[in-house]
Amino acid sequence: MDLFSKLLQTKHFEFSAKCGKKSLTGWNGHGHGTVIVQQNDNIITFKEDGSFKLDSSTKFLSISNEYIWQKINTNRISLSHARFGYSNLVKLFDLIRIDDNLW
Repeated sequence: MDLFSKLLQTKHFEFSAKCGKKSLTGWNGHGHGTVIVQQNDNIITFKEDGSFKLDSSTKFLSISNEYIWQKINTNRISLSHARFGYSNLVKLFDLIRIDDNLW
């Protein structure tokens, strides 16, 4: 499976957040939205826009994120967050190919 190419098919995101017992934020809730995908050589950018609702609230909050997927080689893809801009990315993790269907 060519995981890097499959990323180009992403159109939507959805997540649930559950903080730990010692969390001071209480950010338990659910989010969803759309993804605009752009590719430039070995880099795929996800621009996410959506909403998040705390379990303890009826109000929806607007959210947006930008993630950068970089194909390092055929067996490694790196994910970063553009929290501080494209010149100061926050690296999140690498995916390493184990076999055709397992990363």
